[in-house]
Amino acid sequence: MAGNKNLESDGKTKEHGRHQLFQDHANMVALGLLWTVAIFTLIGMSIYIFHLLAPESAKWISSEGLDKIRTLLTGVLFSSAMTGYVNKRMSQ
Repeated sequence: MAGNKNLESDGKTKEHGRHQLFQDHANMVALGLLWTVAIFTLIGMSIYIFHLLAPESAKWISSEGLDKIRTLLTGVLFSSAMTGYVNKRMSQ
């Protein structure tokens, strides 16, 4: 009987460890993706602002390209704002 309890306890401990390890890995992936999106968003914003302020001779992206960048940035920023709002409301 005592051996069964130790075996069950050991099994639960190991299962918890595997579950925690999976959660840790999932959190690391999510954090990596978050930083990747944040960095590319900042790069895109910097390029867009540069093209708004720079003289014509320094610009290398066409107006169509700038429209695409603006569309992507608008989507990313709107998505980020809505995610923050929803998370705030869901946690209350």
